[in-house]
Amino acid sequence: MPDIFCALCGEPWDQDYVTHELHPLDRPRFLEGAGCEACDFGRSCPPCSGTGREKGDRAGGCAVCLGSRCLIIRQPVNSNRPERWEYGYRPHVRPIDNPEIITRYRPTSTRDELVRNAKAHCPACRGTAPPCRVCAGSGELQPVPDGDLRAAISELAASDAEPLGILARRLGDRCP
Repeated sequence: MPDIFCALCGEPWDQDYVTHELHPLDRPRFLEGAGCEACDFGRSCPPCSGTGREKGDRAGGCAVCLGSRCLIIRQPVNSNRPERWEYGYRPHVRPIDNPEIITRYRPTSTRDELVRNAKAHCPACRGTAPPCRVCAGSGELQPVPDGDLRAAISELAASDAEPLGILARRLGDRCP
């Protein structure tokens, strides 16, 4: 099956993933052109993951984030210390004090508890990497030109849904 492109960042997504695996709350947002998981639904630059910094080499990069320039951090919902965030996996969970949060995600369940999730700048290499070439260091999404039209065409090619319905949903009042 052909890919469906994100209307904002142009990232290709497999039709089966969009139909069967994308979170049910995110699927309508994606299909309406509000972004995708790669651009945090219009909140961040995909090449740098919203950090504003070029990603590094996994092998020779930062030992904390492995060159990604960000960490996925979590916080127990029922924590008696609401300011405490942590990263890593058991048995190597590490606390992170005063994280610079890029994006917050919906809470998820682990086998032990309900946790808040967020993406934060890596504290170890925050200022050491060069600025991202795409967003010039802002971390903000730079929308692709005619992304909504390209997304509509890609969905038309990948879907058995009514073409006029797809165009009306994707292009709204710009639909002929």
